[in-house]
Amino acid sequence: MYPPDLRPGIRWRVRGSITNVGTGRVTVELGATTGERDARTRVHVEPGAGADFEIDTDFPPERVVVDPDRMILQLERQAAARACTT
Repeated sequence: MYPPDLRPGIRWRVRGSITNVGTGRVTVELGATTGERDARTRVHVEPGAGADFEIDTDFPPERVVVDPDRMILQLERQAAARACTT
């Protein structure tokens, strides 16, 4: 997490990367959340490849969740969230 030099009202920027370990191209939504509030972005990831992402928020996010609405079949669903660190 980085304090951003961004547009007005945006105070936090979460940066990360995601890897597609599957065999098909996927568009996945990612959410930075506190549990009560969230901000989201989408990334397209080719099979066997990775993609970087950024999520801007007006609140200090606690974690990032892959596919927060559970639209994509995932083995090991518990691995779909990570704590935010500075």
